[in-house]
Amino acid sequence: MNDDNSLVKLSEDGNSSNGYINASYIPGQKFKKEFIAAQSPLHGTVNDFWQMIWEQHITTIVMFSSCEEDAPASSEVYWPLTKSKLFGNVLVTHVEEKPSVECIFRKFELTHVKKKGSFQVKQFQYDSRPVNSDLCEQEPLINFVTHVVQQREQHPIKYPTLVHCRTGGSRCGIFIALSRIVTQLKMNNSVDVYSIVNDLLLSRPSMIQTKDEYLFLHHCTLDIIRARDQRNRDMGYTDPGGNNIYYNDSAGNNIYYNDSADQRYDTVLKRYNSIATDYETIYDSTID
Repeated sequence: MNDDNSLVKLSEDGNSSNGYINASYIPGQKFKKEFIAAQSPLHGTVNDFWQMIWEQHITTIVMFSSCEEDAPASSEVYWPLTKSKLFGNVLVTHVEEKPSVECIFRKFELTHVKKKGSFQVKQFQYDSRPVNSDLCEQEPLINFVTHVVQQREQHPIKYPTLVHCRTGGSRCGIFIALSRIVTQLKMNNSVDVYSIVNDLLLSRPSMIQTKDEYLFLHHCTLDIIRARDQRNRDMGYTDPGGNNIYYNDSAGNNIYYNDSADQRYDTVLKRYNSIATDYETIYDSTID
């Protein structure tokens, strides 16, 4: 269960909810409050949503839902489609919008009517997942996560990345977990999916809700490794360890992985299918 330290709290600067917002700090690979997982803003919480972005100095937003999906709960898109719009005390100016293969990209300029200064916010909207499907397609999702991680690393700052979906649950959790997996592999040449998921659940219990979601992260992780090793081979590069990756399972054991044989890939998957029974106790629900 998450503690009060993980809850994001608003100041009393004109917010309508006595400081409450449905959002939680989530630890990353580089610092403790690297992410904020949040519910997509409702009609009555849009001002609070932008207040949080201003107060937390959020410069990257990941939107993990479609506007059509959120329409029943919110009568309007939460950003200005053109020019500027005032949300409480935060003036949001539309700067740029362009679609790409990975996502829809938008840029906004934020200023505060009572405070000096301004900063730009980048929004990455992932809209490749059908609303009613159980899980995302692996390849476009991995491409999206990798794209956002690369964009964040171009201008590293120690402010949270905001990730939001319809309820602030599984989709946020899957994105944050995969972001940490990509970063962990790059930093350490090893990955511990179990510990990453455990971190998420301690901060916000709805992050990963089913065994299928847990296994989905492992399938994606192995595909990330295979894609990376293929790129290395295409470039004629072999690292000193021979492209070896080490997994840590729930018992703390290292599992050796080398992509030179597809059989190794299948062996690791079978091992994790058996380990995943540890997750039988989490909620038996579909992805939000």
